[in-house]
Amino acid sequence: MRKFEYRPPRLRSNLRVEFLLPDRTLHGWCINISDSGIRVTLDAKAPIGSTGSLILNHPQCSFTIEAVVSHRQIITGEVGLSFIFHTPQERELARQFLNFTTEYS
Repeated sequence: MRKFEYRPPRLRSNLRVEFLLPDRTLHGWCINISDSGIRVTLDAKAPIGSTGSLILNHPQCSFTIEAVVSHRQIITGEVGLSFIFHTPQERELARQFLNFTTEYS
């Protein structure tokens, strides 16, 4: 029998996003989000393994967190970004932002 790792539920969202890489800024839209990562469409390619600051823009507030490109869908161009948490407080702030955006979007 296969053992499956728990994956937090993903919630649909249409947040505007910016992904700040060392040499450029990519713009796009969120497709879905969980408290561990996000799936987005971006206006240019970001190589898998690229790390940068991800800004999630909600009409009432924004949230910035470090993220890494974990995968990319070749056909759709969608990109999976995993959040990088340095402290438990960062993880909690991400959960709070997620709760806020899904409650008020």
